[in-house]
Amino acid sequence: MKGGFIQRPEWPNRAKLRAGATNNTLVKKESWRSAGSPRFDDSFSLTGGSDAKFFSVFLNSGLEIEYSQAARVFEPVPDERMTLKWLSRRAFRNGVVLGRLGKAKRGVLLTLGQGGYYVLTGTVRAAADALRGRGLQSSSFNKTINGVGVISSLFGFHVHEYRRKSGD
Repeated sequence: MKGGFIQRPEWPNRAKLRAGATNNTLVKKESWRSAGSPRFDDSFSLTGGSDAKFFSVFLNSGLEIEYSQAARVFEPVPDERMTLKWLSRRAFRNGVVLGRLGKAKRGVLLTLGQGGYYVLTGTVRAAADALRGRGLQSSSFNKTINGVGVISSLFGFHVHEYRRKSGD
């Protein structure tokens, strides 16, 4: 998909990352223990973001997350995930998760400022992309919608990405 929406970033081998994901992760038991033996937070079960919170505990304890090119994950992307509707919902949900984590760590005012900053910088970048004829780009689009999600989280908004339909 054009605009970099589906592609995962490529990092140099052993690059230090600012976040982790559970799609392909190896954690040493000693590191897990030194970080306080964190667990996945059940309050994120339906909304997503438990991995973001889990790995933020690691980073906040002083541990590092390294990228390994040998452990890259490839997965097929269903057609329904290549729509603006799905991408918008995902970016908003990720922003809500950022807001929930930010509020717990930094408080409401700083998190509100973060959300506003994301909306402003994302919108400016999107306008610059349009003026350059680049079209819609994931970096500016996601930043803007993440910001809206961060702000919305402060008013109690959630996206229940993983809620099961009744009868499942």
